[in-house]
Amino acid sequence: SPLTQFTNQSGINTATLSLARFEGKLYLGTTNGLLKFNSNTGKFDDIKDIPPNQTFNLVKDGNNLLVPNDGLFSIRNDKTTLVRPSIGGDMQLSSLVISKHHPDMLIGGATFGVAIFLRDAIKGWVFKGFVPGLDDQFWTFTENKDGTFWAGTQNVSLYHIKPAFDEKGLPDVARFKFEKYGESDGIRKSLGAVFQVKGENWFIADSALYKFDEKQKRFYPDSTTFGNFLKGGGNSEFDMQEDHAGRVWLRMGKEAIIATPQPDGKYRLDKTSLLPVADRTFSKFFIESNGI
Repeated sequence: SPLTQFTNQSGINTATLSLARFEGKLYLGTTNGLLKFNSNTGKFDDIKDIPPNQTFNLVKDGNNLLVPNDGLFSIRNDKTTLVRPSIGGDMQLSSLVISKHHPDMLIGGATFGVAIFLRDAIKGWVFKGFVPGLDDQFWTFTENKDGTFWAGTQNVSLYHIKPAFDEKGLPDVARFKFEKYGESDGIRKSLGAVFQVKGENWFIADSALYKFDEKQKRFYPDSTTFGNFLKGGGNSEFDMQEDHAGRVWLRMGKEAIIATPQPDGKYRLDKTSLLPVADRTFSKFFIESNGI
């Protein structure tokens, strides 16, 4: 298929970190704020109401696009709204996830902890506080079938967060608990990141993918599903995304793999289709429902 590249000539003069198509428009999170593609000029324009800081994550929330930055922002009908300001840098957000079990709860990965928001019918997302005792920086989240979360960092640490709720079913942030895991729990050269495919959590190391044994409370390497990564490189470039057809797009260092599910439950690994771009520097896939 043809390859289109957007460069400085397209208005992108900084590193790209995230992508989302919202209200028919393509938004691009960068190390210097948020851009939006202008179909009339063929270039990306700055969103002036978003601070020129790193934008690692973009989350669709119904008719809104949530933008974590130095503060939490929301976009709707081309209008930007400040949801919660960053006061003295307390709300520098790297990631967001809306709970599937509790869709009125939003979890944000901040520079010094995990922020909890509650959806209000009138006010929208309302900040309820930080999970007590967590002072790491958080970048990735996955939600388990029991409503607990794994929270990933960019160091060796991983956290298992257990939410608590009051008698009305609302998040009781003061009673949230967590367990901290690291290399002593079986994962070697951990990157601290966690991703989820088909409900299964995958924990990322520099040259391997790990799973977690709930009974043993330990991580173990899995080389049978997506293969081995002898060249490593996950510490510099990694991503793992599932598309609408159930295929998994995997980036580990300079390897780029498309894993297609088979009738027996295994995957067929395609390591050649992405060779034309494999040597380029990128660490994110953005997959649209039309196959692009």
